[in-house]
Amino acid sequence: MVKLRAGTMTDLKKYYTLIEIDFDKKEIINSIMLQKGMLSGDVEMFVIYDDQVRADVGYTVTFPKNVYGYVLIKYFAIFPWYRHKGMGRQALLELINQYEDKYGLIAEIPVFEDNDEEQIHHLLHFFENAGFGEVASDYRIGGAKVHLLTKGMKGTNQISRVAHRILPDFYTRISSRIKTDIRSLEK
Repeated sequence: MVKLRAGTMTDLKKYYTLIEIDFDKKEIINSIMLQKGMLSGDVEMFVIYDDQVRADVGYTVTFPKNVYGYVLIKYFAIFPWYRHKGMGRQALLELINQYEDKYGLIAEIPVFEDNDEEQIHHLLHFFENAGFGEVASDYRIGGAKVHLLTKGMKGTNQISRVAHRILPDFYTRISSRIKTDIRSLEK
């Protein structure tokens, strides 16, 4: 059974190298900024633990605070040797339960030039199977187009009209130096 446990500064330091490996350098947030965010409560880390294998199997870093009541799933990863065994799905469901009192969850899937299209398709399918839907936007990280996905809980999945306000709010809470580039495409 997969469970989430609140991550500590020690966990962040321990797994930060994996964050640098698992994610493109253009979407990596400096470790010091994440640590400051954890101290202020603007960033939360969870370690994904599996009772059956009795080991940590992944991690997730979220930004739970913003004016709009949404939570940004900034990083979510299962260690390579545990992938494709259903642990990611279980962990995502646990994460959804963790934030059930929020308006919704937001996930970013950037598409950098060197990304594997099959991997992007797999990630989109992974989040869609958990009830996330894509939001129409022209959101970019490091110049790369981002698939912006939301799962409304108390709120709505339809955040296209306000995404240009929601996303920068997450990032400016941890650093005014982080820039987001989003132009919503209102339907």
